[in-house]
Amino acid sequence: MVASNKNELVRRISKLAKQNRELEEKLKKLLKQNERLLRENEELKESAGTLKATVDSEKSGRSLRFNMVTVLFANMHGFSKLVEDMDSTSVMDELDEVLIEFDAIVAKYKIEKIKTIGDTFMCAGGIPD
Repeated sequence: MVASNKNELVRRISKLAKQNRELEEKLKKLLKQNERLLRENEELKESAGTLKATVDSEKSGRSLRFNMVTVLFANMHGFSKLVEDMDSTSVMDELDEVLIEFDAIVAKYKIEKIKTIGDTFMCAGGIPD
């Protein structure tokens, strides 16, 4: 009977140790996720601050001025001719694919996307945070 109780106790301790390891792994994953979310939150706060300044200046009718800014207007030359025989859904899909790539490039080099109008993409670099 004593051996049976010892075996039961060892089994319970082993089970608790396993649960503890699993919980430690979950904790590590949650801490990493928390760090990632905190970084994303900070980036979003910075973006929101820039956006708010832009919106506030537009509301007040004032223009923002920067000393060294590059503005890019990227137009897909011949796009209308290329897609004239396509249905509207296919055209939108093609345009989305191109704009998704532009968005990735803009994000990679920390360039500010200003506006997309039809097949023209406008962005600016050198705008302070």
